[in-house]
Amino acid sequence: MATGTAGGNATPPQRWAFGWVLLYAVLVLGAGFGARDPWPADEPRFALIAKEMAASGNWFIPRIAGELYPDKPPLFFWVVAGLYRITGSLRVALFLPALLAALGALVLVYDLARRLWSARLGVFAAAALTLTVQFAEEAHSGQIDGFLLGWTTLSLYGLLRHLLLGPAWGWWVVGWGAAGLGVITKGVGFLPLLLLIPFLVWGRGSVRGEWWRWLVGPLALVAVIAAWLVPMWVATTGSGDPALTAYRDEILLRQTVTRYADPWGHFRPPWYFVVNVIPVFWLPLVLLLPWLLPRWRESWRGRDLRVVLPLAWVVLVLLFFSLSPGKRGVYILPALPALVLAAAPWLEGLLHTKAVQRLLRFTLVGIGGVLLAAAVWVGWWPNAEVQRIETLSGLPVVAVLLVAAAVFLAAGMFTGYGRVAVGWAAAMLGVWLILGWWVAPRLDGERSAALFMGQVRAALPAGGELGVVGWKEQFILQAGMPVTDFGYRRPDKEKELEEALAWAGQSPGRRVLVAEDHPGFVVPAAGRGTFLGRQHRQRWWLVSAADMEVTRMVRSTTFAGGTPETASRPGGE
Repeated sequence: MATGTAGGNATPPQRWAFGWVLLYAVLVLGAGFGARDPWPADEPRFALIAKEMAASGNWFIPRIAGELYPDKPPLFFWVVAGLYRITGSLRVALFLPALLAALGALVLVYDLARRLWSARLGVFAAAALTLTVQFAEEAHSGQIDGFLLGWTTLSLYGLLRHLLLGPAWGWWVVGWGAAGLGVITKGVGFLPLLLLIPFLVWGRGSVRGEWWRWLVGPLALVAVIAAWLVPMWVATTGSGDPALTAYRDEILLRQTVTRYADPWGHFRPPWYFVVNVIPVFWLPLVLLLPWLLPRWRESWRGRDLRVVLPLAWVVLVLLFFSLSPGKRGVYILPALPALVLAAAPWLEGLLHTKAVQRLLRFTLVGIGGVLLAAAVWVGWWPNAEVQRIETLSGLPVVAVLLVAAAVFLAAGMFTGYGRVAVGWAAAMLGVWLILGWWVAPRLDGERSAALFMGQVRAALPAGGELGVVGWKEQFILQAGMPVTDFGYRRPDKEKELEEALAWAGQSPGRRVLVAEDHPGFVVPAAGRGTFLGRQHRQRWWLVSAADMEVTRMVRSTTFAGGTPETASRPGGE
């Protein structure tokens, strides 16, 4: 089953091999680091919260534009805000946590596979994790889930060090403590503790120790969570402020239990992860499943806990998220390192199997063919949105698709059967370098809203002031000037617009940025207001109080004459 040095002690060549894998991971996962600003949907929000936290010194309860933000616990924001204080760069502060978490998870997977089987198989496990699409994708993001991966993998590592290689009571405590840090990063940080369910079924009695030693782990979990929860509870409950009390209830109940059982978005069927996510985002590892399944079955029959425990945990994580109506593909990211561990004993052998090599080559060529077909389609039948992006960014979409297609086709067609894994590694490196250093920087101005907010500033009168309603977080982040807002995610949107126009009416230099579909907004009369075009799925206007007052007068006159209003819609839509 395994080859290499038994017992996990790495020889110098094996340490060098892992060093090369780690260097490769730095090149792939770090491609484009610092080359772009935060992109929606979530990154600008997180960056804005951390920036405001660092500027205000109010570290305890996250806020956005002065409003309480109860959607997530604060640990991720603390880390980003701290890095921002140190570096002065949001690009570094927001994207460094996920990158470091991914590299840390990579080291932990290698070390655990090395200890469970051999150093050689540890290298193969680390390489397999690095090549997986979702792992690399989240390492490039400024998302909480990428950062959470570090804590869940550390927790899994600590628990498995104790349950499979123990007793190791220090790692037992680390496993529970890391789960606590995961919880105050995102509520589902407790997931590694589900590992105890299959252990109690199949491995109970394999690790012995006094009862009080087992309790130290749960105490570590409680202590870590209480370090945030208790002060937060005291500060909010004893404040007498209804807003703080609502924040407490929101983050402890609605954003956890309610969001899982009765979500308000991202509705997907129960089979979503198995059908829509895993076949694409867990490539190329998922291609090995036809050969891994019978081997896993034999491991289950033989009660090999080294395979059974991580594999059972992957199934529990998939089941946990599949039972909730609300789903996003990134939710199952924590299960990926465990799947790699469960596959580790057979990775090297399978890569030398001709059937596996044929499938890997066929997939590389297939991906290249799909990209080539997309390039032909875009070249012959250009989409309006593609043309808009090309105009704004100067990015030749057809050229990008052709280069990416050439990378995959070359990797699949010109790599010998014995080196298909090298072809995959070359293709993934090439694509991430293209995306990180060529595509992302060109798209950044449009995706981050920097170009749009530059257009807004240019449309303001000299010395003008800007107000926003129904705003996108990236607009505030890229404003480049003081901005007045009238609430965050307000349910009374018409009232929000009224307040903004009242504010604008106090000075002739004030303008309000508002989406055309904002409740209560009416397209300005001809010659009034400034239409700024379409940005992030909405059409935006810059208006003054006088613009809207004239519009109302025109509408009143039009309707009084019995003629339906026919407001013009700039932009040809």
